[in-house]
Amino acid sequence: MKRSAAAPVANKRGLQLYTAADYAKAESALRESLAIQQRDDTTNPGLLVDTLFNLAAVARVQNRLREAETLYHRAIATAQSVSGPDSPQLGRALAGLALVYMADGRMAQAVESAEQASRVSATDPSNVLQIAAARNTLASILMTAGESAKAETLEQNTIVQLKLAGANETVEYVDAITNLGTSRLRQANYRQAE
Repeated sequence: MKRSAAAPVANKRGLQLYTAADYAKAESALRESLAIQQRDDTTNPGLLVDTLFNLAAVARVQNRLREAETLYHRAIATAQSVSGPDSPQLGRALAGLALVYMADGRMAQAVESAEQASRVSATDPSNVLQIAAARNTLASILMTAGESAKAETLEQNTIVQLKLAGANETVEYVDAITNLGTSRLRQANYRQAE
């Protein structure tokens, strides 16, 4: 297999292993993809961003927050250098970075990063699922920060947009419904939460 074809294959394998919660093997495959890309003179910047993002996600779920933060920053810098500061491609990395900040107790930075993720994701209205994922992250962080009413409004809008797009059988929809219920529960609206 050519090196140029090996990097995306290793990245895809890493993502599949991550989804299966086999983090050690996922990290190995993603590091293989990254090594190939770093040696390859014709690196695809989009693939590099995806690989860095996926590696950061693996580090984050394993609570290696400093490493995850560094990798998310690399993914963000790479995406910005290719597509500009408001590229919708930044949404995933900014949302992941927001989750790192939240796990590390840096709530102001978490809210700021999640708001930016939501804002840049919305620059591509056709990518309804990415917009919903960014908003779900923001809502989760807002609830953690004690702003459940704000999170509720955000999720109500997200649910409407997903229904209009026919995306009400997606992970993003389930996350939005769950966040909506949780936000109502935190506001003691038990009947609505149920």
